[in-house]
Amino acid sequence: MEPPKKMQALLRMPIAEYDGMVGKYAETHSTTDGFRFEAGKLEPYKGSIARSTIKALFDTDKVIDVGIRPVDRGGSAGELRIWALVSDKPLHRRIMELKRYAKPATAFYQPQSPIKEWFKEVRGAFWPGLEGSEYDLVRIGGTSWFWLREKRVSLIDVPYSSTKNKRIEFRDQLARYDANQLGLAHGRQAQALAYLAAIETDADAFRLATKHAAVAYLKLARKAEAQKRQVTD
Repeated sequence: MEPPKKMQALLRMPIAEYDGMVGKYAETHSTTDGFRFEAGKLEPYKGSIARSTIKALFDTDKVIDVGIRPVDRGGSAGELRIWALVSDKPLHRRIMELKRYAKPATAFYQPQSPIKEWFKEVRGAFWPGLEGSEYDLVRIGGTSWFWLREKRVSLIDVPYSSTKNKRIEFRDQLARYDANQLGLAHGRQAQALAYLAAIETDADAFRLATKHAAVAYLKLARKAEAQKRQVTD
């Protein structure tokens, strides 16, 4: 499936140009001494995890400062997110993000493998070739798991709540493209051919079964969201 026209230019962007944007992002959020803190957006870290523990994750780099992102939207809402301002030997600065691992949505309706095995399966299906230096799952303090990655620049503003026709059209095009990409990722899994054969045996039965699963998941997701809002309020 072709990506939406709005995305095509972004996908053609040279890596060097994007890396330049990431560098400017780090500069915007920092000074020579550390982060530029702003209440509600980026604040000094005062959590229970020792700074020495965080610094130990970057043994070859210098950790200049540590902060916390107190508020966010989407899949990061409500999750602890720690930012570390890191500098390597050539004095190149970057922001590394630690986001607390949360139980995947699929766990609401299907038992998941132990976390290390689950992560290996996720990598094999969705991130083939991606290794730990780019995106990893690390254990801190013996009990807590965190996603560890460099903070990148978001190029697409998804218009979740827009009422403008053009933005709604783009949102729908993007949703279909994302679904297609996920489908291709599922197709790379070892069981994909057997799964496809099961679908083709009785496509109507498959659609009905997945519809029931989707509806059940949405009910659980809405219930979880409502509970989260009650706790926040």
